[in-house]
Amino acid sequence: MIFIRLCFCIGMLFPLLAFSQPAVIDSLHKAAQSADPAARLNALASLSETYRNSQLDSTYIYAKKAIDMGDTTSCVKCLVRSYNMLGMVALNKGRYQDAINAYNRARDCARSMSWLKGEAAILNNISLIYTKQGNYDKAVECLRNSLHVKVLLGDSVGVAASSLNIGAIYTDTKQPATARPYYERAERIYRTSNHPHELATVLNNIGMTFSQEKADDQALKYYMEALLLRRNLKDSVNLPLSLSVIAEFFARKKQYDKALEYIAQGIEMTEKSGMEAEMAELYAQQGEIFFLQGEYPQSANALKKALKIAEKLSTKPLERDVCKRLADLYLKTGELGLAKEFRKRQNKLNKELELEG
Repeated sequence: MIFIRLCFCIGMLFPLLAFSQPAVIDSLHKAAQSADPAARLNALASLSETYRNSQLDSTYIYAKKAIDMGDTTSCVKCLVRSYNMLGMVALNKGRYQDAINAYNRARDCARSMSWLKGEAAILNNISLIYTKQGNYDKAVECLRNSLHVKVLLGDSVGVAASSLNIGAIYTDTKQPATARPYYERAERIYRTSNHPHELATVLNNIGMTFSQEKADDQALKYYMEALLLRRNLKDSVNLPLSLSVIAEFFARKKQYDKALEYIAQGIEMTEKSGMEAEMAELYAQQGEIFFLQGEYPQSANALKKALKIAEKLSTKPLERDVCKRLADLYLKTGELGLAKEFRKRQNKLNKELELEG
């Protein structure tokens, strides 16, 4: 049992082609001081989106400033974009209910002005929460509704985002041959539309499909291309995802020391950025690799760190998996009382997830 993590695509409402240029950022900061409410709202929303792949705290601050203006008439689309970014930050930090609340506010604003493209993007993002929680049926329902609207609107980049996320669900449910056509559709669009962050995401996931099929050379090729792209982009939000899947790749090859090097890099990044959901999964993965090495005390320490965060975030699928591994670990070490305790927790979580599913 190796803990791996899929990469998904956050639905964006406007392209971010030039926002990373210093001159553009400077102009947005100036516009954020404008006396014109619409210009100020647009600048704050744009600044929030600009920092989404590098500084989550800045993303939150600018989105909150836009919303706190309380102006529901000057630029409703700006409010949709700002709530969307609040949802993205909450999702990345593992605060799923906060993310749902923010996305629902964004969706309500989009509906109020009959903005189908905006509503489709929000549906895409709501699906990510359901996927994180293991509720694949609801996730696919959101994505198919989103994809249908994007096809009708001729929104090719939106089609790519929904296709990528549908592919990710099929990958998560071990259907690589079904997933790959969705990824390839997204890859074609992203390569021709200058969306490097999203392209890195789809490349990473294509690598996963090859890994599931034991086509290791092809898998590593895609993983490394995605990692290099993210390093060049300084994408601190998504780099841990690349590091995680590469660590998983080397762990399967029994190159455990190399795997642990990548995991350590990912943990350090998530600790700095406060991305607790990703941190929990990385600790779980670290614990698993230590287990495979026979380093049981180190494994237990990492798994308990993962479990503590998973409990805090109510991430039951991960909590169940960690309890299973801890039960296995304590059986190995002869600590039968602890093994029984964690097996009981594992079975209880299994029943809860069955009822919720």
